[in-house]
Amino acid sequence: MLFVLCLGIEGAIAQTEVKDDYALSEQGFVVKEGSFKIGKLTYLYCGLYSPDGKVCIKVNNRCPHHKDQESMSFAPGTEIIAPYATAGLNKPWFYIPKSVKKIYSGALQGCTNIYLYNDSEITEHKQVGE
Repeated sequence: MLFVLCLGIEGAIAQTEVKDDYALSEQGFVVKEGSFKIGKLTYLYCGLYSPDGKVCIKVNNRCPHHKDQESMSFAPGTEIIAPYATAGLNKPWFYIPKSVKKIYSGALQGCTNIYLYNDSEITEHKQVGE
């Protein structure tokens, strides 16, 4: 079992609990969607994250701004990938930030080619809604 603590909007401590078969957050989850560039290549991410953005619960490849993409990524700054976060995606390429500290069992199910990227290499970052 792993606990991640973050400060909530009003300064109260929010807690995200991740176990081998579920994730729970007292303050709910948020959808993060965006893109970033490393050199000339653009990488896309979209999914359900903890309020602090450090825990990826589920990756969604059907976000409106990312139609028909062959590859997906976890958002920059992701530290924990929850169990079965990519289940059902079957993407040929998947990109993981080097900031990830823990990957749960089955988290990368269906991913055939996995690559690491370094957040410091990002030349441009756009998050939908910002």
